[in-house]
Amino acid sequence: MTGRKPDSPTLSEMTVMLKKKHRCALMLPVLLVSLVLPLSTQERVVFEGRPIKAVEMTFAAVYERELNADESFQYQIRIVERAGRYFWASRQMKEVVRSESGAYVTYHAMDGSGYVRTGNAGLLDLRDMLSEEMRQTEIGYVEHLLQQFTSITYFGNRAGSPSIR
Repeated sequence: MTGRKPDSPTLSEMTVMLKKKHRCALMLPVLLVSLVLPLSTQERVVFEGRPIKAVEMTFAAVYERELNADESFQYQIRIVERAGRYFWASRQMKEVVRSESGAYVTYHAMDGSGYVRTGNAGLLDLRDMLSEEMRQTEIGYVEHLLQQFTSITYFGNRAGSPSIR
């Protein structure tokens, strides 16, 4: 017979308990980092729009057409900000550089594949206050894409704008 109480843990059981306790102590910082990390990588939508017209230009010709509601939805644009960096979410999350000049904001693709130019929030808000008739002749953004030696330009308005179909 040993001199220990029947309910008390053995030395090996105590070692296992201590290891678990240390593992929990090590897991706490990992858990805290994992809770904070998603907050810093969250996306914030800075611009969303829907095109109303598309213009495609090649060396030989220029094609212009009005987009229907399904096409407008299909070619909608989204720019997001994540941790101080901007991305063209609707174009394979291409990183863009934001620049501002007067009442206009431009997001330039870092790989040279195009840009998005829109008005700042104040300009877009003013556009939305125009009459329906005047809004038909005004746009809220231009999206310009370069593909080989072809360019495609979409003209449209921010999502939620009164003239979005």
